[in-house]
Amino acid sequence: MSADRRRLSARLQSAGIVALAGFVFYRASRMSNFGTDPGSPGVFPALIALVLLSCALLIWRESAAAGEAAPASDGGTVRSTALIAALMAILYGAVLRKLGFVGASLLYLTASFLWLRAATWWKSVLLAIAAVAVTFVVFRQVFLVILP
Repeated sequence: MSADRRRLSARLQSAGIVALAGFVFYRASRMSNFGTDPGSPGVFPALIALVLLSCALLIWRESAAAGEAAPASDGGTVRSTALIAALMAILYGAVLRKLGFVGASLLYLTASFLWLRAATWWKSVLLAIAAVAVTFVVFRQVFLVILP
């Protein structure tokens, strides 16, 4: 694939991620008390939108930095990482209603830790359980938000 085609592909991917981030942020901003309450249910989706925008920026920057001399095998670790992270966030949202916050978050975090090779599988499961437990308690007790 030519450098121009790689650059165009990366920029189209970046634009798609920006559009997704805009949609996620729009939906988050429509949730109750979004602009006035830091414990609003829209805060987490808004943070996801920020992560998506960051990924899009990294993809765009990588495509701009890739010159004509870039090798064809420069598949873009940042680009593929950003795309996988975005897909994982989309899948998380898709299974959230069926599995609830605890189930979907456990799967998402465990898969993330394993994908990033942050720890062995059993440590990944334990880390996910601890993170979900702390998040659940903080949102339920501190922010008084009932999670799905």
